[in-house]
Amino acid sequence: MEKNYFSAKVNCNIRIRNAKFYLAAMLMIFISFKAFSQKNMYRYFPENTFENHSIYERYSNILDKLDPESIKNLSAGENAVRFIKINEPYYYVIKIMWTEKDLSMEFTEENEFKNLCESGKLDITRESLNEILRLIEKGKFYEMKSDVDNSDLTEGYMQLIETNINGKYKAVERWQPESGTFYSIGENIFALYKGEDITAKKDSWNYKIKKTGTSSKKEPSKEKNEKTKNRGL
Repeated sequence: MEKNYFSAKVNCNIRIRNAKFYLAAMLMIFISFKAFSQKNMYRYFPENTFENHSIYERYSNILDKLDPESIKNLSAGENAVRFIKINEPYYYVIKIMWTEKDLSMEFTEENEFKNLCESGKLDITRESLNEILRLIEKGKFYEMKSDVDNSDLTEGYMQLIETNINGKYKAVERWQPESGTFYSIGENIFALYKGEDITAKKDSWNYKIKKTGTSSKKEPSKEKNEKTKNRGL
């Protein structure tokens, strides 16, 4: 009887010890995963850019797929403006890069429903770039704040504008903007993506595209050059 009791006690201690090892291992995995996740989030955006980690994750996941490059730390003389628009199942990333001598504009568009992705380069003039910079300055972009917390929103579209101009970085995120300075900057960048001449508008500051309330697939413009199509993303 004593032998059976001793054996049961030993088995119980072994199970407790194994359970402790298991819990410790799971805790280490969780801590490592959390650290990796945060490191990935801060790969694109500096700490304290957003108030909610879900916003970091949302845009980091998109950039991982569509434009896995950070613009928060650029070399001297390099500048960038990046615009991200989420209107599920459509995702857009539009980036303007420039130096004193060079100027380029790239885009990536994903249709998640059809599992299609399209990317390429767009023509952009210094006049168009100057118009975007004028809007950024006039709108006091570097004084703007992101929405406080939209992590629980599941409908509507979301936009993010990132800038790194003359070594000064800023990122602002909004849910379904329909007017105001942030909206105007984003829609003018999106107009360039669609091939429109924003410098021809008498007042691009108030530029506003007509909204239908639904998403629609935009046919690729023939004006886009060096375009590539990647299926199965």
